[in-house]
Amino acid sequence: MAFHPGHAHSPDNVVVHLPQHDLVFGGCMLMAGDRVGNRAVADVRKWPAAVKRLLDLPAETVVPGHGERFDRWLLKNTLDVLEADLKGN
Repeated sequence: MAFHPGHAHSPDNVVVHLPQHDLVFGGCMLMAGDRVGNRAVADVRKWPAAVKRLLDLPAETVVPGHGERFDRWLLKNTLDVLEADLKGN
C-alpha cells in the first residue's frame, strides 16, 4: 500500500508499506543521521505528524532515503532530530 502521510521532507512524500514483509519504505522523510539536512521544500513543523502516522504500522524493517540502519529506531530518531531542530539545537 502506498500512501501520503503528510508534508514532511517534501509536500508529496509517499510511503510504501508492505505488511506481508514487515516493511516500510519511508524515503527521505526518515533520518538515520543527527540533522535535518535539505529543507528546500520541507515543512519541519508538520514533519513530526507525518512520521507519527507510521508508528502504528506493523514493520520490523524501515527503509530511509539515506543511511545504513533499517529498523524501527529510524522513526524515533527522526522525531528526536526534528524536535531538536524545532528547539534550535
